[in-house]
Amino acid sequence: MSVTRYYHAALHWIESQVTTPQKQLKKTRESLSQAYQTSRKQGFLSNNERITYLLSRFPATYHVCTDVLRHLPKEDIRSILDLGAGPGTATLAFCDFLETTPQISCIESDPGMATVGQQLQKHLKISADWSVSDITTTDYPSSDLVILSYVLTEMSESQQLKILKKAWNACEKFLVIISPGSSLYFKDFLVWRENLLEWGARILAPCPSQKPCPMENTKDWCHFKSRIQRTSAMRHLKSGTASYEDEPYSYLVLSKSEEYFPEKNRIVMQPQQKGGHILFTLCEGGQLVKHTVTKSNPSYKASKKLNLGDCLGEETI
Repeated sequence: MSVTRYYHAALHWIESQVTTPQKQLKKTRESLSQAYQTSRKQGFLSNNERITYLLSRFPATYHVCTDVLRHLPKEDIRSILDLGAGPGTATLAFCDFLETTPQISCIESDPGMATVGQQLQKHLKISADWSVSDITTTDYPSSDLVILSYVLTEMSESQQLKILKKAWNACEKFLVIISPGSSLYFKDFLVWRENLLEWGARILAPCPSQKPCPMENTKDWCHFKSRIQRTSAMRHLKSGTASYEDEPYSYLVLSKSEEYFPEKNRIVMQPQQKGGHILFTLCEGGQLVKHTVTKSNPSYKASKKLNLGDCLGEETI
């Protein structure tokens, strides 16, 4: 799904805030990347770190949030709570779907990043209530939609479940969780999923059923990818020559109501296009199912456009 007005306006504003030489920002980005790979990093030490993070990560997280939030019935959401909001990326991505801005609450522990988020939203003429607070200890206001985007994996295991329970209690209708699509965090992901089901959550996506994950205790892990067109700043900071990159992510979209239903299947491995047929691996009914679509199938041409994370239509199966 394409991003719209807020994405491009936000990028332009972020780039306009850069006063530090690119060479220095590149070194900062390298140290940040190493910190995220070796620990559950929380917060930022300097404004250079914040700007570097925004330049290198904002496009990817925005696209991922856009891909995930499209699974929500947006017409039923009038208030949003963005936990560990950073600069409000997830909030902006969701508002890109809407004709009118919902009531927004953002909670962010890093004062500098919260200031950036407030300034960015002011530039985009978006009104929101901001709280500079630790989400492990502060109270959450009730909202139709609660978002935990790239937050839980920065916390300890005990903090994760505490935050998750508070977020579930605060959501009136929907809870969305987004995390890096890495095998490193899949064990955590399964714990979140199991606890939420025990608390009465109904999974709308990506899982097509409420049964145990069929990838548990296998070498695979449930993740998807969002393709991002790199900005010139991203190419410089990452020393990359490619015009795009693929951002892996895992996610859960959950509901408190039984009136919403998940898709009947989900493509969970990259489709393999062979000579005259396409091989799909589907998550369906709590199992991993192989399915082949041949040229003789009337839906063959449409199936060639399907990708990881899409659903295979009933007319194809």
